[in-house]
Amino acid sequence: MNFYKFVGACALALGLSSAVQAATVSVVGSSCDGGDATGLVCGISGRDDAEAAIDGISSSFFSLGYGESDVTGGYGGYLLLKVDPGFTLETTVIEVTYGKRSGWTEFADAYVGTTDDIGTLMGGTAYALQNDTGFSSFDVGGAVFQYLLLVDTTFQNSGHEGDGFDVAEVRFTEAGDNNPPPVVPLPAAALLLGSAMGAFGLVRRRKRAA
Repeated sequence: MNFYKFVGACALALGLSSAVQAATVSVVGSSCDGGDATGLVCGISGRDDAEAAIDGISSSFFSLGYGESDVTGGYGGYLLLKVDPGFTLETTVIEVTYGKRSGWTEFADAYVGTTDDIGTLMGGTAYALQNDTGFSSFDVGGAVFQYLLLVDTTFQNSGHEGDGFDVAEVRFTEAGDNNPPPVVPLPAAALLLGSAMGAFGLVRRRKRAA
């Protein structure tokens, strides 16, 4: 085998061995409800852009709003996300208000499930979120879920009417992390590549000596 082809094949194997499949997160539905006459919550600065919650930029956010929504049974606005292939264990929601992760007490409930039906999801366990520290984490156990529903409960918990829970980021534990395929760790893979190249060089020297 040509030496350069051999090295290229080893590099490709190294890349494949260390690759990790990333989950795909998409917005299924959303509603930004509430705000005063100036549209504080939903009318300015792109607060009603649900994609901002999953764009990986912590300075942008989607405001759930504190108003009473018919969709959520009188609670505030909502954000429904789908995670493919799924998520499990710990989930973290980061809240940002006026560029800060703390200093504003706002609330939301999180629900998880395998359906996108909001009524069914809200009939399950509610994980209470509060942004005193700027982020809230909850553990969904070992089961795998595809849907996460966030519902604002700021007014119900505090009577605060100025703003709702602002979702800046959502971080999931991917379902694939529970039972990943056999993978050669990067350091070991690098050693494997080095050993293979060394062995190839030894064979070449023996051929020349012959």
